[in-house]
Amino acid sequence: MTTHSSRFVCSLTLGRALTAAGLLAAAAACSSQETPSASFAPTADRAARAYADAGRCPAAVVYAAGRDAIQVYDANNLKGGRCGRITGLVAPQGLLVDSKRNLWVVDPVNRQINKFAPGTHAPVLTLRDTGGTPNAIALDEASGTAYVTEYKNDADATTLVQVYAGGSTTPTGSLHDPAARNGGFAAVDSQGNVYVTFMTQDNKAQVDRFAAGSSNPENLGLKLISAGAIATTKSGALAICDPAAYRCGVFELGSKNISHVFGHMGMGRAGVRPDKAPFIIPEAFALDRGERHAYVAGGSVTQWAYPGPANRPNHTPQAEIKLPGFDNPAGGIAVSPASRPGAAYY
Repeated sequence: MTTHSSRFVCSLTLGRALTAAGLLAAAAACSSQETPSASFAPTADRAARAYADAGRCPAAVVYAAGRDAIQVYDANNLKGGRCGRITGLVAPQGLLVDSKRNLWVVDPVNRQINKFAPGTHAPVLTLRDTGGTPNAIALDEASGTAYVTEYKNDADATTLVQVYAGGSTTPTGSLHDPAARNGGFAAVDSQGNVYVTFMTQDNKAQVDRFAAGSSNPENLGLKLISAGAIATTKSGALAICDPAAYRCGVFELGSKNISHVFGHMGMGRAGVRPDKAPFIIPEAFALDRGERHAYVAGGSVTQWAYPGPANRPNHTPQAEIKLPGFDNPAGGIAVSPASRPGAAYY
């Protein structure tokens, strides 16, 4: 395994190491790997190919990250074939689309986050993570603040998020939880509150809320096995993926239990034992602008009706496609136009 792919695998272990021994082994393996000395950016010739066929893309698209490229698909016709491609990347993940349809891509290998304007050939902005291994990004566009979750921080294991305030390209602050071991994903609501999923030192999944302007974590007490992607919703609920439970779902206001399950294909399929050999391990997802569909990354790309049924899992996606180089379930996914920051979860 190359250094690049090894670093990428390290960022995926938080949803997999379900025992204390497993988490320790994963952390030891990651700490023993070298960080690449040379940075990498899309070259001019590769960038020229990146959007060679992007003119065929409609207004609504899905970005899905594979091993070394981001594939672009029609959000309303996933099976219609690729309409665009961003190449010249190394292990892209943590994808996010902002309100202006810019695409943000986390690069854990080079410890940076790149911003691509729609249809551009190269990053128009790069954030540098000087303290650790970035995993995902969330934006508070009202304040201009970016929140970058870290799988691992070199100086302080309790650091969950690096904060980039006021358009800064280097961290201006950080968010911590003394119980943290590995950071996961983050989301921001319409009031500027930040929600972070992570694994604790005793290998428990936890979701913290950092009230707007505060660095004090509040444990929401949500019942999860592992820490996957998170999104705020217009109803004030939290949508979260639990990779180790092989599902994504909704935590409604006041509820600590997951419901309205989607992104779960393990039960009710021929030859598959319930929750033992599922087809997907959903670590990342994205909601479309109207919150009518969820797009899930989990070894393939699936489209689901959102939200799922209230009292039972939805086992059948509306569409499923396999992508070239998409052999890693946490590669990342985003949809454009994306959902807006949701109401606060109280």
